[in-house]
Amino acid sequence: MPRITPAKGRRPRSIQLFVVSFLGAAIYAFLLGLGDLELQQTAYAAAFAWDGWSRDWTIVTLSALLSVALIPVGLIYIFANRIARWLVTVFTLIELANLPGMIATFQTADEPVRWSYFAQPLLLALSLLFLFLPESNRWFSQGKGSSPETFN
Repeated sequence: MPRITPAKGRRPRSIQLFVVSFLGAAIYAFLLGLGDLELQQTAYAAAFAWDGWSRDWTIVTLSALLSVALIPVGLIYIFANRIARWLVTVFTLIELANLPGMIATFQTADEPVRWSYFAQPLLLALSLLFLFLPESNRWFSQGKGSSPETFN
């Protein structure tokens, strides 16, 4: 079985900026949710068909989402894992595609658009940009070939 080994060398600036922006987006979403637990609980109740949402479950869900964000960051930063790169890309694009729905929700609820809610999508978009800069591409291509040990 092939061993997964950490990527060699210094991490490029673009990968470091990806980590900062992606984790910044995750931490920002976490803190924003904790800042208004009632609103977050209402949002989860509307999004997920479960009548058991409580303050505690909202905190658990926010914490789980923050923890899940750490996994691809570790895989990318430590191992230069290309699968994690594409998973981050797909899920970030899905989240960014939700922006028009988020704006429509504010308008439907006669709630003013809170510009602070756009900080997280902006950080996510920046993190995607950093993932696909030329120096990031070189970082991800460093372990592309198969080594002879893989087939032993």
